[in-house]
Amino acid sequence: VFSQGIGRVQAVHEFEDQVFVTANGRLLVYDMEGQLVRSIGQSPPMHGKSWIYDRLWALGYLE
Repeated sequence: VFSQGIGRVQAVHEFEDQVFVTANGRLLVYDMEGQLVRSIGQSPPMHGKSWIYDRLWALGYLE
């Protein structure tokens, strides 16, 4: 369900009730209901979605 329509998935990690998916040079972050929370490597998600820089930084995705 998390990887539907995003192409080839390299890795999937679950952390603090979120799912981190790397695919096609993008980092996609989903909640446990499968809704996109954050996307890096493309345009920002729709208005109203949260930005979770602290968690991405803690996982080493941001410097």
